[in-house]
Amino acid sequence: MGGAAGAGGVLVGQIGLVDVDNHLNLEKLGGNMYRPRPGSAVEEIEAEGYVAQGYLEVSNVNPVYEMVNMIEAQRQFEAYAKVMQTTDSIDKETINKVGKAR
Repeated sequence: MGGAAGAGGVLVGQIGLVDVDNHLNLEKLGGNMYRPRPGSAVEEIEAEGYVAQGYLEVSNVNPVYEMVNMIEAQRQFEAYAKVMQTTDSIDKETINKVGKAR
């Protein structure tokens, strides 16, 4: 892990990158911060990187792509719901016809 240099280039700290055995073992602290619960298995991850002060993290999600996927899923859901309604209607009609034949 790389260290963080403060004013004057002096090493002031080191950021560790870790993972827990089960993400349900994370305790929410608030402000988008978590910590492992006592007794959780914590594993340090080997990674290269740096921290740039004053920058914003960008999303790793493409909103247009995800919106298209969501619309497609909604349309599929509506189509399956229509198939189920049609099947239910046919079943009711069949039951009524069979019931009248007796």
